[in-house]
Amino acid sequence: MILRILVAGILGGAVMFLWGFVAHTVLQFDSSIKGIPNEDELTSLLRQNLAERGLYQFPYADPSQLKAGDNWEAYVTKFRKGPTGLLVYVPSHENDPMAPEYLIAEGVVCFALATLAAMLLAQAAPALQSYVMRIFFLFLIGLIAGIAVPFRNWIWWEYPSDYVMLQAAEQAVGFFLAGLIIAAIVRRPAPASSSATPAPPSAA
Repeated sequence: MILRILVAGILGGAVMFLWGFVAHTVLQFDSSIKGIPNEDELTSLLRQNLAERGLYQFPYADPSQLKAGDNWEAYVTKFRKGPTGLLVYVPSHENDPMAPEYLIAEGVVCFALATLAAMLLAQAAPALQSYVMRIFFLFLIGLIAGIAVPFRNWIWWEYPSDYVMLQAAEQAVGFFLAGLIIAAIVRRPAPASSSATPAPPSAA
């Protein structure tokens, strides 16, 4: 079974990788991401004020200081006035946007996801009566992955609804497509034969 899981992880991961390529380059799942007007002016300000790579929130208040009182009230006022947002900031890059390092890392992640899904399926396979049920099981894993993070970002950080839905769809469809392969490889174990081997006759 271990060999089947590894083979399923490799082939299923390859399907996930190809689906990600189609989703982002052909179907334009990133179309809801918008450019910033006067981008050069804004990036110039960022270079002047931010030197460290990281995830930035605005407005920001130190959690240790966010207690009931003036600090909290000031934060709420800035939050309600806006703007609010998250900024993933990288001062500079040594690689091109589609450098081999990024593609290899994406492939490793796809392999890991498909292998973990195959491991879960191997545990659940005895209870899944058919190929269709195994595919549906893997689709549910993708649906969970698609809901777990994007929808929380939609709630707390107000990610655009169309972006969140496409992120969820990407995960669900990816696991479904990979599941077509994984479910064909990781199957229910064959039932053991019920007939006992007769004992050899004893010598008279």
